[in-house]
Amino acid sequence: MRTRTLAGWLIGGLCLLGLGATASSVSAAPAGIEVLQQDDLDIITFRDGKVVKGEILEETATTIRVKIVSYGIEAITTYDKADILAIKRGDRSQKEETRDEPTDDEPAQTPTRGSERRARSSGETAHRVYHIRLDGRFGKEITQTPLREALEDAARNDADYIIIEIENEWKANALEDLPDDAAAFDELFRAEAMHPLLDPTSELGQIYAGKEPPTVVFWVKRAMGGAAFLPLICPNIYFHETGKLGGIGNLGDLFGSMGDEVVRDKQRSLRMGHAKGVAIKGGYAPELVEALADRRKVYSYRVRGGKVEYRNDWPDVSQGWILLTDDGEGENADTIQQLARSEGNDTLTLDAKLAQTLQVSKGTANTLDALLFALGLSRNSTLVEGQSERIMDRWEEGLANAERRLRDLWREYNEIQVQGRDARERNAARGRQIRKLQDMIRLLRRYEEAINPRQLGIPGEPDLRIIIERIKLEMMRDR
Repeated sequence: MRTRTLAGWLIGGLCLLGLGATASSVSAAPAGIEVLQQDDLDIITFRDGKVVKGEILEETATTIRVKIVSYGIEAITTYDKADILAIKRGDRSQKEETRDEPTDDEPAQTPTRGSERRARSSGETAHRVYHIRLDGRFGKEITQTPLREALEDAARNDADYIIIEIENEWKANALEDLPDDAAAFDELFRAEAMHPLLDPTSELGQIYAGKEPPTVVFWVKRAMGGAAFLPLICPNIYFHETGKLGGIGNLGDLFGSMGDEVVRDKQRSLRMGHAKGVAIKGGYAPELVEALADRRKVYSYRVRGGKVEYRNDWPDVSQGWILLTDDGEGENADTIQQLARSEGNDTLTLDAKLAQTLQVSKGTANTLDALLFALGLSRNSTLVEGQSERIMDRWEEGLANAERRLRDLWREYNEIQVQGRDARERNAARGRQIRKLQDMIRLLRRYEEAINPRQLGIPGEPDLRIIIERIKLEMMRDR
């Protein structure tokens, strides 16, 4: 394992672009400004165990605005009071305020979550952070088997925070990126196969059997297509400043215009129900998924009382409504220039700014150190040196080798000539054919979640088994 140095945290803090639930800013403390002493700081304890020290600048009935100063780095952040367990005032006021005292039916939550949970030694830091990077093709390199292995490694390392950095490929081909208005909504079902691994009540809880499940945080660099449905199941999302989430706007176009219209509508409604379930699980408005998923619908939004409201209609500006996405019809269609600048709104894609405005993202961070700073983990955590990078690399290499080997095996099978002067020679050739096909089946089973045989130009497992049975019948007849 490695522990972050002071210099690392300073660099991370300076790189921080967003912090907390709403807008924030970061800057070096001006010369001549007196930095608050530790005894003067207000201490804010959150319900999830995070502790923030700083100077409370402003307080309303629902929010609290805080200036955090650490080694000359200043950050101003606004937090929701609903997320706060207790506030301890510094020596400036000698006043302590405690919010929402636990009732008899609700046990008190402890701020020292990591240390009390595992009874760590006094010399060890409070939180253990495990970093997983998901990159490559969604459903290929980004899939459940390597993710499960990485989570199991996190559990072995006793990690109580897991940061999942996601940056999937979004390409038309090896040389050409897909535009923001491209879409792959039906990859939702590949994402659903991975969701139990992120659910503390399901597989994640089983992986952490006997321990409290970890806090999972998604750090979005690019989550397009089916990959968009992975962060949305998690209540803790942060963005990179260039981050994007979307690429699912073609639900209304699925199934075209062929066949029975009622059946098509039912299929689309079924898929939308699944997608809304993902958003609800993560604590996001189902209307957000509707706006992301159907390019033909018009949605507006406004912020009232610190909460985002949506309406399936054009905005009433006088009431504070703002257009989120239009129908793309006629003069509303995005221009080539707008699409080139990623400013189109026919197909909704969240960038870092919009994601934070809609309260999907809790902040913007450009480095891992900056993200840890935003999470309040910069001074009381250890970044665990786990095996996640090796696990992901091993899966990627194995998948590439399997795809190459499957093509070779199919070619070799077809090159075997069944001929000879007697049945023994002919059946020996047929035996070699069967072994090639059986090797293909073993590889397909090993990587079945990530390999589409049609894309490789080979038969799937059911067809391979039919071919094997046909060859065996030929061997029985040729005796």
